[in-house]
Amino acid sequence: MSAPTRRPRRRALGCAQWFVVILFLLPAALGIPAVLGYSWVDHQLHQPANPGTSNVRFVVPPIR
Repeated sequence: MSAPTRRPRRRALGCAQWFVVILFLLPAALGIPAVLGYSWVDHQLHQPANPGTSNVRFVVPPIR
């Protein structure tokens, strides 16, 4: 019978590695929805209330 082979143990993330992961993931997790939400609200507030298909003619009188 042969000696059992040892599997390498998986290392858990250390405190510094968790800090780096949170440092980069937290802004992305909060920032991306915030940018998308701001974009949607900005679009809703700045679109015409009644977009028509007719042409509008502007006449600018000359300055005297």
